[in-house]
Amino acid sequence: MDLNLASCPVCACGAMAPSGQVISVPEQLRRWETLGSIRFPDALKRRFSAPEFAAVERMDCVRCDFGEFRPLADGDQDFYAEIERSGYYNVDKWEFRKALADLQSHGVKSLLDVGCGSGAFLDSACSAKGLGRGLATFGFDLNPESVDILMKKGHRGLSSSREKLGEATASFGTFDAVSVFQTLEHVAQPLEFLRHFSELVNSGGLLLLSTPDARGPIAHFQDALTELPPHHVGRWSRRTFEHLLPRLGFELLEIAIEPLPDYLWDSYLPAMWRDDIWPAKEIARDPENAALTPLEAAGLFIAQAKARGLRELVGVPGHTIYARARRL
Repeated sequence: MDLNLASCPVCACGAMAPSGQVISVPEQLRRWETLGSIRFPDALKRRFSAPEFAAVERMDCVRCDFGEFRPLADGDQDFYAEIERSGYYNVDKWEFRKALADLQSHGVKSLLDVGCGSGAFLDSACSAKGLGRGLATFGFDLNPESVDILMKKGHRGLSSSREKLGEATASFGTFDAVSVFQTLEHVAQPLEFLRHFSELVNSGGLLLLSTPDARGPIAHFQDALTELPPHHVGRWSRRTFEHLLPRLGFELLEIAIEPLPDYLWDSYLPAMWRDDIWPAKEIARDPENAALTPLEAAGLFIAQAKARGLRELVGVPGHTIYARARRL
């Protein structure tokens, strides 16, 4: 195998292998503008017009499974401001419900949410039965406009550039729990970024992380706009978290995979149909279904599942992986 000797930013093993996936960042910006009715600032498009961004290649770590596009082409504040205005982001996340139960069982009294946006998770924490009363909530985000909204809702908040993270986090105290949801995949130097915030977790406190699962169904959609730079620059999986968290001084307590939610069935299930998932086995039991294509078989199952009132498929992997860890 032809290995690139550059260090992996997660496990520092020095063995990143070319994946064979090469993309053009200017082309991805054009796709965003076409499909999302977005108009990016000229300065952003000029930044990514440099020759090196015409052929950005994904490198995968042979040890910890982390994937990263190089040269690094992470979106800036202007990029995400436009994406946010397009209404892309969903504020009702599976990991929110998972995390609230974990925070409650751990008796958390102070919480920092990193990549907080305008505070959807902190709002949920404050209103959660058995958790919200007396909970001190803090948020951090690179977008100052989002932090302004968060603070008007009663949370404490702070915004900073990535270059000044150390200075910014020094102004925080420590916390019983720090959450970082759907953020690490956007970060060009994830270990350094996460180290700033993981050091704010009290001894015995929780670090809660979520990212898209690169080994889940999104593996069938390598060219999905949302999984490519400048939106997502890193790819994460179970093995990545297993290597990362001990390096930061944490014991990994749990890895959980989101059950496939109903709004993804139409797009994901036909692609996953040959992945040995239980809906495929259920449909295959009927000899009359033997001649169905994956699209037809998935469609038949989806109709039956919706008729039963199902909203998620427990046992069928969805988009997100969630890690819960305790500071040693």
